[in-house]
Amino acid sequence: MPTVRDIVAEFHKTSITCPTYGPSYSMVGQIEKFILNEDCGAERIRKGFRLAPCDPIACFVAGYLDVFEGKDDDCVRNFERALELDGALFKDVVSIYVNYLSRPQLAISTAGDDIGRLHYVASVFEDMQYYDLAEQCREKMKISLENRCKEPDAPAWVFASLANIYGKQQENKAAIECYRRALALDYAQVHWRLELAKLLARVGMIQEAIREAKICLQLRPNFEPARKLAADFSVHPAAFSEEVKSP
Repeated sequence: MPTVRDIVAEFHKTSITCPTYGPSYSMVGQIEKFILNEDCGAERIRKGFRLAPCDPIACFVAGYLDVFEGKDDDCVRNFERALELDGALFKDVVSIYVNYLSRPQLAISTAGDDIGRLHYVASVFEDMQYYDLAEQCREKMKISLENRCKEPDAPAWVFASLANIYGKQQENKAAIECYRRALALDYAQVHWRLELAKLLARVGMIQEAIREAKICLQLRPNFEPARKLAADFSVHPAAFSEEVKSP
């Protein structure tokens, strides 16, 4: 603790030398408020935010102070500002909304229509076994991805992401079609092809599933998941019946 107080003293010297530099107030305020439990730290955090409203950390810390003081509406505004300045803070903001405020809907609304953010929020909810909220995220993702897939220059990952959602929702035929469109654009993606093989097996198309698994092995000979899948499918009863029917 003596070292911490020495650090605080050095920050105060900095504030005298550079009295309009917001981040130094924000940093010393955090130490005073959350480590030394001194109430003066809150005012320095606010001063840092007023002096540096374009600094993402100053905005984020001001939002965290609002959470600490029970000012939920103010914290949302400050967190939104922080995210506008630095999207890398998104996971930290989600953690606060879900774990500290117990307001998971804020995490969903903050993600907006951003597919990557929605995917992250859905994974957080699944880890916490909030399956209904995870499904809400997937529905938002699905709508956004379906719109993207209609665009003439839609990239392969958009089709693959939509296929993944269809697969989770047991819409197997739609998932198969999307994976095939994704692989038509990016043939060498063995993980997508492996998921396609699993879906084909799920709907009883064993021979096609085996073929996709073998293509995975052609592209990556030591890809153990594909090797295991091909071996499992080759002894599937449906595979033998299809071989008998083939000319």
